[in-house]
Amino acid sequence: MPPHQMCVLCQQQEASFRCNDCSAFAYYCSSCLQNVHDTTCVLHTPEEWKDGTFSPVNCVTSLDIRHLSCCSTKKETPICVLDANGLEHQVSLIHCTCESLVVSMARVRLWPSSPVQPKFAYTFELLDWFEALLLECQVALKDLCSALYFRCPHISKRREVYGFLIDSFEEYRYMKHELRTLSFLDQLDSGNVCPACPKDGGSKIVSLDAIFGLPRRKNAGISFNDSLHGNLFFACQSEVDEFVTNNSIGSENNVEECSNFKAGSMLRSASRYHALDETGVFGAGCRHEFPIYFCSLKHGERYAYSIWIMENLIGHSTSEHHFIYDIACNLSRHLKKCGREDLLKNIASLSVPSFHSYGHTASCQVDFSPVRTEGIGLSDGEVMERLWSFLRRFCRMTKEMRPSHRINVLTDALLFYSNKRTEKLSKLLVSRWSRAQSTHAIAHQNLEELKASLNATEGDILKFIEEERSLVLCKSSDGTKESIKSIFARRKFLLELKGKYADGQKIAKKLSAQIKKETLSLKRLLEKHKLYKYEDIINPNSDFWEPVDVMNVSAEVYKMRRSAIHNYLLLQRSEEELELLKQDMLNTLQYFKHKLELIKENQVTIMSEPQTLYNSGLSCLLLKYEHKILLLYNKSKEAFAPIVPALPFFESALNIQVDTDSDDTDDEFDGSEFETDSESEYILQFNCN
Repeated sequence: MPPHQMCVLCQQQEASFRCNDCSAFAYYCSSCLQNVHDTTCVLHTPEEWKDGTFSPVNCVTSLDIRHLSCCSTKKETPICVLDANGLEHQVSLIHCTCESLVVSMARVRLWPSSPVQPKFAYTFELLDWFEALLLECQVALKDLCSALYFRCPHISKRREVYGFLIDSFEEYRYMKHELRTLSFLDQLDSGNVCPACPKDGGSKIVSLDAIFGLPRRKNAGISFNDSLHGNLFFACQSEVDEFVTNNSIGSENNVEECSNFKAGSMLRSASRYHALDETGVFGAGCRHEFPIYFCSLKHGERYAYSIWIMENLIGHSTSEHHFIYDIACNLSRHLKKCGREDLLKNIASLSVPSFHSYGHTASCQVDFSPVRTEGIGLSDGEVMERLWSFLRRFCRMTKEMRPSHRINVLTDALLFYSNKRTEKLSKLLVSRWSRAQSTHAIAHQNLEELKASLNATEGDILKFIEEERSLVLCKSSDGTKESIKSIFARRKFLLELKGKYADGQKIAKKLSAQIKKETLSLKRLLEKHKLYKYEDIINPNSDFWEPVDVMNVSAEVYKMRRSAIHNYLLLQRSEEELELLKQDMLNTLQYFKHKLELIKENQVTIMSEPQTLYNSGLSCLLLKYEHKILLLYNKSKEAFAPIVPALPFFESALNIQVDTDSDDTDDEFDGSEFETDSESEYILQFNCN
């Protein structure tokens, strides 16, 4: 205590108390301390200067939380409150009997540990920090409680709160989600809808994949309650399990695999996961990196999981669907062998992600490579890999959770991820537009130069594509020269691709594995028939290749043809991408505009009803939500202005109150606000506390 320190409030008596929660210079006398902390700052921890040191003051404070001060009913209930510093406070709550205690507590930002006769409560500030650390830093609740225990002074009373917090924290996160999205109102979604995807008709490009980095142990227990979010992202697991059981028997291993990927193998899943109740997660995401639908895996990555997801997406939408999947080639053959032409007819296309395609055979690449698939633009299909890199961080906590708790945490993580994607959507679409324009210009220039060098027309290039495809897809005929040429053509095709990447890259390693596989096949064929030597086959100057190369052209012309094919395909896909992006931008603007209209309709409905306390609070939430959506709408409109025409501006209640054209008023929605690095924080500041 500073010598002769006077009370900062009355300035008359010498201070003998301090409160670091108030400020670093908050020194009080006894009476001023009581006046400040018995009525308002009840959760502060003042300290008394005694015996040459500061010691916490143990005091029981009261807090009047009656919704009406004039209410005739009155009751006093003792509650132990845990604050953001890990300190416990004994507080006497004065509340009305005409209102539920938990409702009164929530109004003063206290979250009860139980909905019935709570004896313990947590401050919103504490739970908000826990939520931020869980979703942004992937810190488990048990670790958060340990950190809180560590922060608490050793001389203070401390108890283990993890057991009390598990259910309370989940309910709190769900409440916050409901307030952020207002999904309990008419027609407002839960934040799980991609603004850029078509809502009725059009084309949806969906990536499918599984992750085995999110297992759950059998000894983690069972659930007694359903997930709070229902089937928002995760499907009803019993329905999925029944479908997989009925569609897996005798059908999983009848398809020859074209790569070394483990996806799709039923044999590998028989005994590998005996200690796990759930082996991972299978899911789908759109090309704009928004999560769509998921289910838990009980086995390996069986075809039945992807079929179930595809059937559900197609059955609940009028859009045509393009699916990108690691083993789309095997899945296509599996559907044909199982007689599922009905499903294949409803699928616009099946392709393999760009990165994974290099681990497949040459014949698979010419049929399922994204650059050779019409209608998907420059979509690389690696959306799920980026999502998995985020979700994988939750593995350590979710593997020890009960099923419903695991689904709650993963759903909250997916909602958090979706919110991030919504904030960055306009920037993503504009950057993709720039990339597509650049790709189109480069491909067009290269193609024109190659056409001149080859003296070829567009029709000739289409012929080159078909010749290459026919040669690569040619089946081996034992003992024939054409069989050797076919294998060599596939090997050469892979060597051309590998030349684009450095030796240390993962893509180059995958290509090297496929090249070794083709080389081994070639050696075995030569050894079997003993017609030619391997050295003669790989030597372009040997008699075997005279006077023509594998495609009846010289090696130099073959290389130019390959380049022409590549640039032609890039030109086609970039043109598709530009058209897709225009529609994506229009969809985004329409989505935000429609949401503003729905908010307005709800505002009008509430205004026509009696002005109760509930309706007043709802009006406040709607206004805050309108601020957020309007910011996103204006941000997108400004970003897309050079590319697509803006939709007619929606006149909301907010626009009536804020005149953005007035010189006397700060332009709250000026485009310059969206140029800063803190645009996410600027948008999120309107979220409900």
